[in-house]
Amino acid sequence: MRRTSSVSYRSLLLFVLLFLFFSFGYKLNAHFASWYFARLEPHWSEGNGNERILQIDSSQISPIYNYKQSQQSKKILTVAMLFYNDDNFLVQNIGVWEKFPKSLLSKIKFLIIDDASPRCTAAKVIQENSNLADIDVVRITEDKKWNIGGARNLAMTLSSTEYVFLTDSDLTFTSDFLEALFFLVEYARTTFFRERVELIFTQFPRNFMDSGESKPHPAVMLLSTHAYWKAGGCDEDFVGSYGYTDPHFHWRANRTPGLKSLNPVSVFTAIAPLVQLEKALHVQTSKEAYLGRIRAMNAKNKTRNAKLFSEKCAGSRPWSNQYLRFTWKVENK
Repeated sequence: MRRTSSVSYRSLLLFVLLFLFFSFGYKLNAHFASWYFARLEPHWSEGNGNERILQIDSSQISPIYNYKQSQQSKKILTVAMLFYNDDNFLVQNIGVWEKFPKSLLSKIKFLIIDDASPRCTAAKVIQENSNLADIDVVRITEDKKWNIGGARNLAMTLSSTEYVFLTDSDLTFTSDFLEALFFLVEYARTTFFRERVELIFTQFPRNFMDSGESKPHPAVMLLSTHAYWKAGGCDEDFVGSYGYTDPHFHWRANRTPGLKSLNPVSVFTAIAPLVQLEKALHVQTSKEAYLGRIRAMNAKNKTRNAKLFSEKCAGSRPWSNQYLRFTWKVENK
């Protein structure tokens, strides 16, 4: 009888401990994804300049391989644009792109990452407004708040070119600007061969059309996919709250041996500036309205990411190597 009671007590105690463990574990990781489709190896660490490879989950290998194999023509550059309900901006960009010379368009692949837009999809906008053949749309099928880092990671995973220009939908650019990007790509390649250093071009000049104000853009980048992953990509622990996507990427890039961030103006002084569309519209666009609502609702979320950034930089919280924590699909193939 005493033996039976002892066994029952141990069983009950084990059940309680397991319950507390899983309950605490759920609360601890509620904000961070417990599943993912890719893992970066080796794990990023400060001062470690080792080669890094994004290891893809078996369920994702086939769609990624099929997409890359579908890219028949050889391009020099992928222009990867993030999209979220930005139909007005995308229509304006399409109008600009379609006026580019064919000789220029033959070197470019446009890749639109639709971050689960609930109101309008990038694929629909392109189908209704563009005749360009080299625009691909990949749609993230889960509407995760502030999934900027995840969308960038997907763009860099799918790119069929060595170099990628990461940009936003509320920016546009001229053909002269694209020609400057080709020059910067060749400059980066030459630098790597001579010095074994990979360049990340950031802080591109930007003009606001209505005010005439000039201000570098903090998020736009030109870099190789190799340099992106060597820097650790974007840590998706920051997804879900506003802020610190760009600061944490550049913090890690600046501490990764073999990488160097560079202002493009220091190499190509006459580079044409980007054009900010947001102020030029003279109306409140869907993007402005959306950002206003989200920022009002989640005003304290930036504090959460600021704390997370501080902890990761200090080493009290590890940098994640879990990527692509969402489902996605190619929409126009």
